[in-house]
Amino acid sequence: MLLTGFLLLLLQGTVPDYTAALMQQRETRDQTFADPVRSPLATSAIALLDRPRMVFGSSNAADLVWKADGVAPQHLEVLRRGEQTFVKRLKGTVLDYPDKNPVLEKAWNVGDYYWAGPVLLVLQVHPVGPVIRVVDPEAEELKHFAGLVYFPVDPAFRVEGRVEVESEPQRVTILDTQGWKRPAWIYGRVHFELLGESQSLDVLLFDENPADNETVMLMFRDKTSGRETYPACRYLTVPFKVGASLWLDFNKAFNPSCAYGDGFACPLPRPGNQLSVAVRAGEKTYPRLKH
Repeated sequence: MLLTGFLLLLLQGTVPDYTAALMQQRETRDQTFADPVRSPLATSAIALLDRPRMVFGSSNAADLVWKADGVAPQHLEVLRRGEQTFVKRLKGTVLDYPDKNPVLEKAWNVGDYYWAGPVLLVLQVHPVGPVIRVVDPEAEELKHFAGLVYFPVDPAFRVEGRVEVESEPQRVTILDTQGWKRPAWIYGRVHFELLGESQSLDVLLFDENPADNETVMLMFRDKTSGRETYPACRYLTVPFKVGASLWLDFNKAFNPSCAYGDGFACPLPRPGNQLSVAVRAGEKTYPRLKH
């Protein structure tokens, strides 16, 4: 029943602690969003490094285009030499981060940032290959950030699910918001009851051989999608262990990063992951500025 989780918490006298813990998690997430380097609101563009040489600049002929004062038409180039990546100055200023030392050419390690005029570029690993993201610490969205928007905490949206495990993990292809495809493995379906109706979702991992207590990402849409919540989907991450039940706390449901910035490639749920009820728990749609 829907009230099972709430009554269990109430009998244990832990409702205040439960709410306080959730509010702390939300505060921590807000701190990340307020950070000018780590915030998804500042992550404004993405490019897949799928060739040996790519150019960043303000010219429409650049592979990764960014039009702003301080960005040269051909600002810098990114070079792939075997498994290594290098950044090389062309016509613009390139500085390392955070020291701001001038760079002519330098090996680019995963997670490193470089200033390219007014913006930062970061090299990261994506399931389809290495990517470059543009981070704009002066993004207008970031300047207007006043906190993420949530439904009120409701312990009744914490429910237990029964996992129906596949005899063998099913390999599938997941499409993301950039149109890129990545492999994933379906380990089964989790069945649960919400608002008096039976529901189920894919138990999906992006690892063919998960470790014990691996975190599984449940991707879902519901009757709030496109109205009160992000249209594409929301996510819920929970620890997963074969043979164990799952506790699904929809108060922890969150929007994919692409709800906040254009520099992401977010996986989308397969058909069959639409809940039949309105899940008024977790993150709501974020009111982004109109451009």
